[in-house]
Amino acid sequence: MPQGFAIEPPVVISIITCDEVSTSIISQKPSFLGVWDDISVPQFPAPMAITVVVSLAGVREQVDLQMYIAQELPNLAENITAFGPVSVVQPPPNNGLFNTVVVHSPYVFPAPGRYNVRIVGNGTFLAYKPLILRPPWTEGQPT
Repeated sequence: MPQGFAIEPPVVISIITCDEVSTSIISQKPSFLGVWDDISVPQFPAPMAITVVVSLAGVREQVDLQMYIAQELPNLAENITAFGPVSVVQPPPNNGLFNTVVVHSPYVFPAPGRYNVRIVGNGTFLAYKPLILRPPWTEGQPT
């Protein structure tokens, strides 16, 4: 078993990055507003409100879930920042084994480039999602 888990770790089914999540009062269905993973930003540093939605399957024990944003630097090093609050995920009732965690937090992207949203549970790496932030498009720039 991976370190940090008494039984098998959960599986990350999806990671969604967006501006906001809204839930319908009537249907209780979520709407993901401003979904993105590759975006052009008018200027840097770029302060943004970002929401990360993580869906986990196979949650059989309590999971101390943490999210990080790691900036890939030109020298192949990384600048890693904790993102949002730590979320503790309990096993769902009735053996549904499926949980969704939503973390909303402001974040300042210091420069254009590739960033990775990393998901760690009980100290064990579970998954990541790449994000690309680009400078504004200018006339004559290749597409």
